[in-house]
Parts: sequence; structure tokens; C-alpha cells
Amino acid sequence: MTIRVPAIKVHQWHEEWDKVRWDGAKYRSEPPKFFMVLSMKAVDLRRLSAIYRRNSQSGTARAEDLGIQRRHDKQRSEDIKEFVRFGYPYCDLKEGIRDSGEHESLRKPGWLPTGIVINILKPEDSRSDKKVAPEDLITIEENGRVAEFVLPSSYDGEDWKPKSIAPIEVIDGQHRLWAFEEETSPDFEMPVIAFFDISWQAYLFWSINIKPVKINASLAFDMYPLLRAEDWLEKEGHKVYKEARAQELVETLWVHPLSPWKDKIDMLATPNNPYVRQASWIRTIISAFIKPIDLKKSKGGLFGEVVNAKENVVPWTRAQQAAFLICTGGELYSNLQKGQYQWANVLRKEINADWVDTANDPAMFGKKTLLNSDQGIRALWLAVNDIFTCKIHEWRLLEWEPCEDVGDVTEDAVTNEIRSLHGNHISPMLADLADCLASFDWRSSAADELSEEERLIRKGFRGSGGYVELKKKLLEHIAHNSGSGEVVDAADTALRY
Repeated sequence: MTIRVPAIKVHQWHEEWDKVRWDGAKYRSEPPKFFMVLSMKAVDLRRLSAIYRRNSQSGTARAEDLGIQRRHDKQRSEDIKEFVRFGYPYCDLKEGIRDSGEHESLRKPGWLPTGIVINILKPEDSRSDKKVAPEDLITIEENGRVAEFVLPSSYDGEDWKPKSIAPIEVIDGQHRLWAFEEETSPDFEMPVIAFFDISWQAYLFWSINIKPVKINASLAFDMYPLLRAEDWLEKEGHKVYKEARAQELVETLWVHPLSPWKDKIDMLATPNNPYVRQASWIRTIISAFIKPIDLKKSKGGLFGEVVNAKENVVPWTRAQQAAFLICTGGELYSNLQKGQYQWANVLRKEINADWVDTANDPAMFGKKTLLNSDQGIRALWLAVNDIFTCKIHEWRLLEWEPCEDVGDVTEDAVTNEIRSLHGNHISPMLADLADCLASFDWRSSAADELSEEERLIRKGFRGSGGYVELKKKLLEHIAHNSGSGEVVDAADTALRY
């Protein structure tokens, strides 16, 4: 039997909105001038949208994974389920106290009056080259100010599964909805607000969750990676987000026990500190990994906004981003330690002939290595970012799943992600790249045993133009010295831009 759900059309349009510059290529096509409000059984809504929760094993690329479902906090949904059953404060009582029967007066209704915001997929909408099967589509029959949602002809209740992808995407309210995963209240209904244009989904999430209530913006960017692609956020605190994210990553590099930069970043700009200052590191992380989109060159920041014109966003969590930096630096330092590179040995001679301080190798942390300079770390991370963004799909970066849900960048969380990265498909490419990075001659112009030409080249690395020139030299070195054809190809591609 076909299920029909009555709905009310809510017309919301302001004359000022006619001045908006619509652009479907940027997820800003002109939307319908109304949305719909309806009441729908929670179990039906969950079934029609729950299947769309994706992971790398499902065959759906994470490039278009909206991120919310993957970040589902099961405990939060469990708490909501308890609230619905018992109301507050009875829901917070421990089971043994409830069983005593002494607090029955604390039972209350657990109303959920706030609407679940959803997007209804249309026949032409696709996700990773998949569309909703015709028999799974939800259709709308309008009649003036009212309408009816006609649920899929294939929908038959408990055992239903979509043929391809689910017809509903949840924009806001997934934790409330997932509280009904079990058949505990089959007739419990939820208020629903339905839109019909995915192009504004990221904007809707921001306006619902960030603008009015000011939740943590950095956390929101983890939950909803597509927000990183929105240039309108440059004027809505996005710059602050970039700086906060970069500072958090730099601090993790400074404090994490597995980081080669542990205690080797000048965090307070103290006089005579031998290491690169925190401010330089922050500027480097922003310019290398959180840089703006460049559609003409189809590239951008690996941690930030958009990595190519097909709107792919790498939805790594903060812990994953920190782990990537630490693993890259660790592989580089390890190669320096075990490799007998002529340039590195020259720098070590300046310390003493019997240098054995492996925790403070002058090739990486000395006064005459570019690896311990603003120019050096900027060129290093610019090159790493450009190489990896050239191989987003080939190296399956989108398939590196986080070990934990979104949360603070704790030492344990970063350690778990480091272990995950060391054991996954990205690790071999990272190791080969690190080998090339270590063999590059990182000596500064002040180092010994340089020819006059080499010294002049290194002096040219000073100033803002020096970042690009040093990165170019580094990419050329990688392109000619890598043992991996894929790394060579990535370096060649990066050089063309």
C-alpha cells in the first residue's frame, strides 16, 4: 500500500534574495521558493535515510560523503532515546535507582518538538555517480498551499533497503532520528522540514548550527567537510577557523611524544631560541594545507577547502591531520638518521666529529639547515601538500577512515591515527616521498662546503619569492630521484602548476 504523508508548503522568499548570484557549479543554484513542513513516523524517516550512511567499504567515495552520518555519536542518540522514554530528570537516573520505584514522580513526557531538516533527492541528483532508483524516489503532489509526500512505491517497512542510494539526506537532527533505530515506538512521529536542493545543504547546516547558537566552528568543519568549500565563510569567521586549526596542529607537533618537533618549535618567541617560531609555523600550515580553492588549477589545501574542481574535500579529522604531519616529519627524520647524505654529514661535522645526538640532529634542527628555517618548512609543506593533492583518488586518501568520532585532539587520539596511517595504503607513498625529502640538500647559504653558485642559489631563497623557488627545487629533486613512479608523476604534475 502506498504511504502518503500530508505536508504544508511554507513560502519563504524575500525580494532581496532576487539579487543573489545563483551558480549551480558552486552548489548555489536557485532553490525553490518554499520548503515543506510535515509530520512523519520516526521509524519510516529513519529507514528512508539511514541507509545513506556511508563508509569506504560501501563502494561510495568519501569525496561526496557529507560527513554528518559518519560522525554519529551513538551515546548521544542513546541519551535522546532515554529522554523520550522517561523525560527529564528521570532519564538521568541510574537503572538501579529507577528500579527502586521511589522516584516515579520524576517521570515526564520526552517531547522532541524540533524539526528534522532533510533534503529530498530528485531523479537527476547523483552521489558518486549513483542515483536513487526510480522505484525508491519520493514524489511530491502539490495542491495549492498543501501537498502530499508519496513514499517510494518499493517501501514496505522494516526490511526495506534502497536499490542504490536512499532518497533522503539528513541535514540536521540525525542524533534525534537515530534514537529510533529500534522498534520501540513505531507510531512516534517527528516534525520534518523538507528541502529539495542539495546545493544549499552546507549553507543550511551552517545557518542552523553555527550562526544562531555559535557552536564550536572548528568542530563543525570536522562534522561537515563540505563547509570547507564555502568561500562565503571567509567573512563569517572562516579565517579565524583557519588560524585556530593551524595553531592547534602546530601545538600538537610541539607536544606529541612521537613528533620529531616535540619541544622544537619556538612557541613564545623567546630570545635566542634556536627553532622556528610558532607564528611562522601557523602561516606555513595555512598557506600549504588550508589555502583557498583554485578552480583553474584544480587544486587547493589538503586540510582545508577544495582539492579539485569536482568539489572533493578530504574530510580528515583534526587528529588525522596532526597524524599526517607527524608521520611525514617522522619518516623524514628517520631517513636522515639512517641515511649517510653528504650534505647532512657536513652539517654534523660542525658540531663535532663524534656526533651522536640523534634527538637533535643538526641536519634537521641546526642553525645552518633550511629545515630549521621559515623558508625551509614552508617549502617542505607546500611540496608535500601539492604532491598529495595530485593523487587524491589514486592514493585513496578519501578512504582513510578516522579511528574515533570527532573530538579534541588528545594525545591518544593522535597516536591511534598515527598507528592507523602507518598500517594503511597511504604509508608506502609517504615513505618513498620522505626518502626523497631527506636526500635533498637542505643546507642554508651559511653552511660549509658550498660552491659559490650553490651559495648564491640559497641566498635567493630569502624573501617571499624564496618559498616558491625552494619548493620548485624540491619538487624537481623529487621528480628525478624518487623510486616510485607515482611519486614522480605527482611531482611532475605539481611542477606544472
